Amino acid sequence: LTTNPVVVDDRVYVGALDGSIHVTELDDGAPVWSVARDITVFGPAGVAVGWGKVFGISSTATVVAQDAADGDVLWERDLRVANGNQVDMAPQLVGGCVLVSTQAIAIPGSRGTLYALDQETGEIVWQFETVPDDFWGNPQVNHGGGAWYPPAVDTDTGAIYWGTSNPWPAPGAPG
Repeated sequence: LTTNPVVVDDRVYVGALDGSIHVTELDDGAPVWSVARDITVFGPAGVAVGWGKVFGISSTATVVAQDAADGDVLWERDLRVANGNQVDMAPQLVGGCVLVSTQAIAIPGSRGTLYALDQETGEIVWQFETVPDDFWGNPQVNHGGGAWYPPAVDTDTGAIYWGTSNPWPAPGAPG
């Protein structure tokens, strides 16, 4: 695990790096439901819980909403905009939206994208690329700029503060 478990109404919700989601009773650890997946993301992945749903990932770049009571899949949204993009963060919930980011892993010229998905349908409400088209200098080699961690949200103003990841390759790399 690379993120904290989420505790809601005497249940513990855990998302793992392989996309699996496990729900247990808080008082005795008894399993409620579990979904095993076998995907690989760089991390830190995790889950968010709200509106009677558990939000996580069901493939490297697909966000999933599952019924918090029984694990039934309610919707899935594929955010793969390029090979190598993946969702590496635990979602953040605010204002009826699920906030996530794709991370551009090892695809020259690619960049991360921040998303707000409608919590009810999974439809994209808005998206924002973190790096402009002409920013990279050497787009045949450079890439990166997604978010690793959930953003901070000012609920009074609606402002969302994202920390984005570093560009790749690291300084000093050939090219």
